[in-house]
Amino acid sequence: MSELYVSTSMGEYALAAVMGSRRSFHHTALGMRDLDGFFECFEKVKEDFPVQTLRKIFVDIGPGSFTGVRVGVTFARVLAQQLRIPLAAMRSLDIISAGSAARDKRVCAMLDTGNGFVYGAVYPPGAADGKPDIYAVEMEEWLDYALSTGGKICLCGRLSPRDEAILKKKNLKFLKLKAPDILENMILLSASADNHASASNIAASPPPSEIVPLYISRKEALAKWQEKLEDEMVKISQLVAKKEGVRDDIKNLEKLRREKEAEIEDIAQLSEKALAIRRELASSMDELSILNAKRTAYNESIAAKEKKIEEYDKKLDDLKNSLRDCERELSSRQAKYEKIKKLPPEIPREVELYIQQRDELKQEVENLQKEKNNYSRQIEKLATSRFEEVFERIKKEEEMLEELSGKRRSKEEEIRALEEEIKEMRRKHIAAEEQRDKEAAEASVRPAAPEEPAEIVSESEIPSESIPETESEPEPEPAPEDGAPEGLVSAAEIQPLAPEEAPKGNEEIEAETEDKEEESAPAAGESAANEASGEDEFREVHKKLPAEPLKKMNVENLEYMVRPFGIKDLPEVMSIEEASFERPWRRQMFKEELSIPVSKLYTISGRWERRDKMALMAYAVFWIVSEKAHIINFAVAPGQRRKGIGSCLLYEILKKAALQGCKSAYLEVRVSSQAAHGMLEKAGFVKTAERKDYFGYPKEDAFIYERKLQ
Repeated sequence: MSELYVSTSMGEYALAAVMGSRRSFHHTALGMRDLDGFFECFEKVKEDFPVQTLRKIFVDIGPGSFTGVRVGVTFARVLAQQLRIPLAAMRSLDIISAGSAARDKRVCAMLDTGNGFVYGAVYPPGAADGKPDIYAVEMEEWLDYALSTGGKICLCGRLSPRDEAILKKKNLKFLKLKAPDILENMILLSASADNHASASNIAASPPPSEIVPLYISRKEALAKWQEKLEDEMVKISQLVAKKEGVRDDIKNLEKLRREKEAEIEDIAQLSEKALAIRRELASSMDELSILNAKRTAYNESIAAKEKKIEEYDKKLDDLKNSLRDCERELSSRQAKYEKIKKLPPEIPREVELYIQQRDELKQEVENLQKEKNNYSRQIEKLATSRFEEVFERIKKEEEMLEELSGKRRSKEEEIRALEEEIKEMRRKHIAAEEQRDKEAAEASVRPAAPEEPAEIVSESEIPSESIPETESEPEPEPAPEDGAPEGLVSAAEIQPLAPEEAPKGNEEIEAETEDKEEESAPAAGESAANEASGEDEFREVHKKLPAEPLKKMNVENLEYMVRPFGIKDLPEVMSIEEASFERPWRRQMFKEELSIPVSKLYTISGRWERRDKMALMAYAVFWIVSEKAHIINFAVAPGQRRKGIGSCLLYEILKKAALQGCKSAYLEVRVSSQAAHGMLEKAGFVKTAERKDYFGYPKEDAFIYERKLQ
């Protein structure tokens, strides 16, 4: 029995089948990810090993290429379910490290994410089949972490040319794996897993439906790191408070030392005075009896002072010893803190390491706070100046638009005059044709001159069949209100043109009218059939989408800015979402949308007066699929509705979708949402279809609105 190995997350599609010593390796070119190449490789593998011989499938579940991982996992799950064989999952970084495991080296497996970062994991010596944590970080930051762990290290994996240049610049050796190496590592990793697993574990392996792709979002990693950083800041503040207490103790000891030194100086002065008195006693023996009592008193005083000096000296020595111990401990903690600063931020800190951080942390926090305040002021200033420049430009564009509108109206007048001339010419042409037909009919009725005398027959005796069916003059059909001949569309039937849309000619209007008549006929037949059969879940409304240009919505006294949705906007967006819908999206759903490449999220922030603070007013989410923009979520804050903000955001996201290659946009709207219908029709959307029971909670039909963008 053979085993199948599938790897699709590392830049190409690679498949391998193994049965004993027989092997079959096939893969596409690097960077080639089309499904045709994948199935060509699978057909080649089937030629060597039929699918009936497969006993187990091993699949790479990521992290790696988003599309590649989904292709490989979906293919492996479907094949395992159809053949009813076990399916085993392998992480891409475990596969990379499997062939480089050594007893004296740590293996650093790396894989390019495709957006400027790398996936990385460090495996201890001889533990290539372990499950270490996987990080998504920048290349420089990851190298600092990998090299700081100490010991010998082996760098291997798949990287972009930019990251390989960084390794080359640092003179670091890098083992770049190819597709055959990856398949060999998968075989090696599967053999290691079989050696460590028992027969009962293999029998109890999870079904194929439980194997899911492994995606790692850089934004989620940053959010977790922000929470961890906040906990660290709390611990740092506690250390700073403890440091302040130690400083106060040192100041008290210094004050006590100065007091004791002053007392020592007083004692020294008393000693000098005693010596002077003794000299006076030696020189003045006559006064010895008188001074003897004084000397005895002075000696007793000196003895007491000397005893105090000894006590003070002992206390001073103890204080100096304590001060030296504090200085030694402070220097050791500062040295350890310098080592901590070299570690990358992803390494979990233990509580005892934070106790060693001192004065530098507080100063850095203060400096960062000052820089943050400076940047905030600069951003506020730049935002204000940018809004003023934008409003000036908008004012100039409006003046140019008015001038172009005047020119357009003059051209429309000329076109109307030409249309009237064309209509008049067609009337004359039709009248001439009618006159010609009438003359031809009279010529056919007029009898030819007989060669011989003919019997005169009265008109009443002529059979009616011999008389041509001609009338003296046909009754003209009623003309349209504007006098247009038959076949043309009247002015009342033409939709009003948009301010920036060029008027259509008569031939284009006639063609459009014929298209509408042809489309309306099958639509009526389908609706009758649906009513007869009772199937009205989806009813199309055939309308030709107008190619109107986007109309910018100008709201008086509103300054706004549209920018991509960020993780920091999630609390405000969730408050709008929960206030707008009975079954709102969850926070995790927005985070998943941020990680999907086809999903685009934008917010609009604005203010009504310049002195007000910018606030988030609305948001929108749409997908870009097959040159179409599908708007899947759109909401305005309850306090900002019916003020034109929704139209402003709709204009901005349609413009961005057009710049990204979208040719049309569509969305589904509840039938009861009259405000949304008005806004969409004002923005140029057309109702193209209707879906029955599309929405739930509560259940309701939906209208599908669509418009062209290019």
